Parts: sequence; C-alpha cells; structure tokens
Amino acid sequence: MVLLPVVARELRVKARGKAAYRVRFWAVLLMLALLFWFLKFSGESQNAPNFGLDVMVTLSIPAGIFSLLIGVAATADCVSSEKREGTLGLLFLTDLRGYDVICGKLAANSINAIYALVAILPVMSLSVMMGGVTFLQFLKVALTLLGMMVLSLSVGIFVSTSSRNERKAMFFTVLLLLAITFLPVLLPAWYDESVHSLPEKDMWKCLLFCPGFGIPDALDPSAAFPPYAYWLSILWQWLVAAALIVWASARVPHSWDDSGRKKKLPSERKATARSQIRRARGRVWLERNPFLWLALQGEEASQRRVWLFVLAMLAIWLITAFKFGMGMMADEGIAMVCVYLVNTMLKIWVAGEATRRFCEDRNNNTFEFLLSTPLSVRQIIVGQWLALLIQFAVPLGIVLAWEAFLLIFSSGRRYGDAAQPIDYWPKMILLVADSLALAWVGMWFGLKSKSRIRAILGSLTLVLIVPSIITQMIVSVWPATVTTTLGYTQLHSGWRDHQSIIALFAGALPDLAIVIWISSCLPQRFRKLAIRQ
Repeated sequence: MVLLPVVARELRVKARGKAAYRVRFWAVLLMLALLFWFLKFSGESQNAPNFGLDVMVTLSIPAGIFSLLIGVAATADCVSSEKREGTLGLLFLTDLRGYDVICGKLAANSINAIYALVAILPVMSLSVMMGGVTFLQFLKVALTLLGMMVLSLSVGIFVSTSSRNERKAMFFTVLLLLAITFLPVLLPAWYDESVHSLPEKDMWKCLLFCPGFGIPDALDPSAAFPPYAYWLSILWQWLVAAALIVWASARVPHSWDDSGRKKKLPSERKATARSQIRRARGRVWLERNPFLWLALQGEEASQRRVWLFVLAMLAIWLITAFKFGMGMMADEGIAMVCVYLVNTMLKIWVAGEATRRFCEDRNNNTFEFLLSTPLSVRQIIVGQWLALLIQFAVPLGIVLAWEAFLLIFSSGRRYGDAAQPIDYWPKMILLVADSLALAWVGMWFGLKSKSRIRAILGSLTLVLIVPSIITQMIVSVWPATVTTTLGYTQLHSGWRDHQSIIALFAGALPDLAIVIWISSCLPQRFRKLAIRQ
C-alpha cells in the first residue's frame, strides 16, 4: 500500500506541468530585477559595511508578502472547487481518508509556491557576500519565509474545506491571514494604551505570534529579543499550520454534501418583505436589460455585502477615533493606512465582481445560448456595467465622502504628523480611475481566462501592481534628477507633493489607456472570446 497515494499522484502530475518551470523562471527574474534596481539607485551606501543587510531587507519584504498571501491563490479554492463540481464525494467512495485528500490537495497546490521560494533563495543569499549578513541570519530568514508559506497554505486549505464559493474562500483566507498577522499587536494596544510605551525587551511578547517576526529578529542584531524568541515564533507558526491541517482533514469527509444543508424550501407563507422587494426589483431589471437581471442573480451579486463592508470599516474607524481621538486617527501613518486598506479592498472587490459573471458564463457555455438570442453584445456589456454600478456606485460615493472629510479635517491642521491634502485627493481620483479600469479589465480577463483566480490576478496586476512598480521606479530616479537642478533642500521640502503627483499620473494615465483600448476591442472580439474552448 502506498502511503498518501493522492500526494504521490498529484506530485507526479504537477512535476510534468509547464507551470512548475514558469513559476521558477518568473520568480527569479522578478527578484533579480528588484536586486539590480536596488543596486543601481543605492548610491554611496554600496560602500557601507552593512550594505548586504540593506539588500536582504529589500528582498525580504516582497518575499515575505508573497509567502504570507500565497495561500489565497494556491489553496483557497482547491477543495471548494471540488464541492462545486460534485467530485469531492466520489473520492470518499474509495478507501481514502480525510488526511489523504487534504495532504494530496495541499501538496498539489503548494508545490509551485515551494518551487518559487526555493528559486529566490539563491538570489537573497547574495547579500551574505555583500557584507553585513551572516549565513546563520540568511538561514533564519529562509526558515521564517518557509514557516509563513506553510501557515498561509494551511489557512487557505482550511477555509476552502469550510466553503463552497470561490470568492468567499479567497476573502476569508485574506481576512484570517490579516487577523493572524495584526491582531496579536492591535488587541493589546486596544485594551491597554501602555503597550505603545512598552520597552523593546517586552515588545517581543506581542510580536511573537505575528508571522514574519523571525525576519526582524534575525536581521536586527541590536534588538533586545531573547535568543529563544525566534524559535518560539517558528514553533507557533508550525503548530497553528498543523492544527489547521488536522482540522481540515477531520472536516472534509463530512463537508462534501453541505450544498443543500443550508437551503430552505421556498413557500409563500415564508416569503419575507425583502424577498418580495427583490422580486419586484428583478422584474424592473429584466425589463430594463435581461443581462442586468442575470448578472445580479445569486448571493455574490448582493449589494448588501458591499454596504456591510464599507459601513463596518467606517464604524471601526469611528470607534477608534472616539477612543484615541481624532488627532491620532488623522496622523499621517494611521490615516494613510486606513485609506489605502479601504481603497484596495474595494478595488479587489470590483475586479472580482467584474470577472465573476463573464468567467462563469463562459465556462458553463451560457454565452453560446445568450448569443443565439436577440440579445446583442452591446446589451450584454451594458448590462454588466449597470450591475457593477448598482453594486458599487453608492458605496464608493460614501468612501469618497469619508476621504473628503479627512481632507477637509487635515487642511486645518498645521502641526504634528497629520496627513496633508496632497495625500488624499490623488488617492480619491485613483479610486475612481482604478475602479473603472478594473471593471473593463475584469470583463476582458473574465472572457479570456478559464479560472476566475487567474482573471482576478491578471486584472489586479495590470491595473494596480504594474503602475505601482512604475511609480516606485520613477520615485527612485526622481531625487537624483531634481537634486542637480533644484538642490537638496528644495527637493525634500516638496518631496511629498512630487511623490503623490507621480503616483497619480503613473496610475491614472494607464487607466485611461486601458479603458480606451478595451472599450474598443471588447465589443469586436466578444463573440470569439465567449465561445472559445
């Protein structure tokens, strides 16, 4: 008998796939590009004895983010997809156990992530030869990244076992990972304000439970952390990952038939006022545009979810403002983090909803039936646009009003570390511009991609990640150019304005180009993309 037969089979299948080679190639290419970019613009610091430490810190940040969030793309939908297709129950007609299925899915969906991590470690090890980093510090950083990745993959497969919906699985995976990362520090600070003034020798007690604690512990020789704190942090991550895998293994044999567990039989006497209102709205949507009615069907298209998210974030901000004061919430770091978090989550949500309907209808061959009706391509695109406007227009307006309030409040503060108006209005413009671009790009990738996760990641990469990289490259070049013409003092006095304007143009101009290009190409190529197998 073969031990863990699903693992052996899945590893053989994945080892022959092209993705195993592509992931390693692109991972190394991106890390080398980041290394060369840092070497080019590091300036005189290359002669410093601890230059290798700066290189290691620069490379550890994207590697840590990748390791922490890889579970969202790799394992968050591995079991839930089997539930939707109805094939998970067939596995348990054999003598397979829950741990066979979970370990097989975990191995199959994490092998490419492990390949990527192993591929970028030699690039990170170059910092040892540059000085300032010992080989033991490098090994500690590598072990920390591996622990973060295992924890992220375990969280993803645990959430996937408890969910059927792809978007819900991804959302709750991100939420759980963020909670594991930030709650160990935020909760003590919420209940005890003295945590902010704790000495450094006691801060490790709060940071110990945060994934990635081993990176600053390994790279900061001056930190007053106990020598065993690093190993306690690594042990905590592996224990949590093991507990989640065991929990998922025990749950998966009983979760394959939960599709009808929460369904209620429809009856007239159980109909609520909300369902009657929804039916009335549905008739209006159907008369206005048939595809609008189709796009707004199901719980995923519910406007209540977007409303609840926006109102929940604003409620958390208001409660925190009442507890710590508006002055603290208007601080540059805290205010910008809140704005960036809310804006980014809304943009990701827009991308997910823009790809959902087109990707599902293409995979289910629904478009073959729709395009054989009198419904035109223009009506389908307009119906999708109207559905997105119904879902997101008012919540986006509320967020813009909140950011406008922060802008007005910060304009009257001339002291401390309060954020300035130049920090707000470019982000407000980019929220609208990126949302419009993500709507068009999401429809485009929804037609081209077979997997919804690939469609979402492609949309976010084109609209958010690439402009951010361009912005950072321009910002890194900008000081040298301005210093030769205006001088050092004038550069830093207006540096915040320069950076915000650069980010605005680097994000808004590509958005405009994307909207013009896709709005002209999508109607022409819609039929070809929709029926392509």
